[in-house]
Amino acid sequence: MRHVSTTYILVWSALVACLTACTPDAEQLERQLEKAEATLAAGNTADAERLVLRLAEQYAQANNYGRVSLCYYNIATLYMNQRDTIGMQQPLHKMYALRQNHPDNNAIAYDYLSVRQTYHVCLFEETGDTPARDQAMNDGKRAIAYLEQMTNDELCQRKVNPVWNYYNVAVSYDLYYDPR
Repeated sequence: MRHVSTTYILVWSALVACLTACTPDAEQLERQLEKAEATLAAGNTADAERLVLRLAEQYAQANNYGRVSLCYYNIATLYMNQRDTIGMQQPLHKMYALRQNHPDNNAIAYDYLSVRQTYHVCLFEETGDTPARDQAMNDGKRAIAYLEQMTNDELCQRKVNPVWNYYNVAVSYDLYYDPR
């Protein structure tokens, strides 16, 4: 009996070691995220998107859905900077699914609503569609509500500057509503 127990422990230890070696740890993922963000900042959007999509899959395997959301947020930013509303739809749909699956995660809700706000602003600027403008303002206010529930550590970890959220809503009022 002792031989079986020892064998079981050895096999289990080997399996755990193999899985650990095959799966990137949190520190490796964070370094990869920094590399992807640097690639994005350098303007290499195709490589950045490829890196970020791969990272999203790895974060999902590690059950770190807040980081999965951040990856989709970064991809949506790529499309937003190009004013590509069609391209923004794919990460937005993925973020919506994350939001549905993790309704108590404030960071995921914030990411989703921030991207959706930007998406609707872009639609309004393209088409003049006032329901899109109004939806953008609603999403911006709701994103701020989730933002205000985050801790300082969460804000720092996600590199969120809360002032920009208030600024974006205020500027949107000035730009898109009459009277300003």
